[in-house]
Amino acid sequence: KDKKTSRHDAQSYRARPFDDELFEKFSHILKLHSEHNPNEQMQKVSLILPDSMFLIDTINIPTIQKKAMESSLGVAIQAIYKNADEIEYNTFQVAQNKQYTTYGLVGIRKSIISKLKAICADNQISVSNITFSANSAADAAFVLNPKLKNSSFVLLDIKERTARYSIVVKGRT
Repeated sequence: KDKKTSRHDAQSYRARPFDDELFEKFSHILKLHSEHNPNEQMQKVSLILPDSMFLIDTINIPTIQKKAMESSLGVAIQAIYKNADEIEYNTFQVAQNKQYTTYGLVGIRKSIISKLKAICADNQISVSNITFSANSAADAAFVLNPKLKNSSFVLLDIKERTARYSIVVKGRT
């Protein structure tokens, strides 16, 4: 079998994003997959989670020295999100003028990440990254059209029963 081939297996289930049932069903599905594919090793697996599991926000900070702005951003996050210590987040600059710098914030609860990684580890699966579905759609667009890599655009992902848009600013979803 060619090592560069890929396969897509799908298993449907319904569970609320933050409910323990989600983790139970996910664990059950991975166990079933392992039973049906005992010789297959999954390495460098990417988990694409629903957008609703992530915190997505923008924060305006007065434009000053870069280090002072980064410090102000940390203070602002702690003030806005009382549980900021429980969230793993990434920030990135979206826009800047003489008065304000706007940062994007994408985060997810650390407990969700640790539970998902533990379930995968229990099933001998190595997780290389965790992202949200809007970002994975944008990443696919980058692969299809590399000129988009550092561009700003709106991506419309049309499915049979839904349509979702992703806003990408300078290559960041």
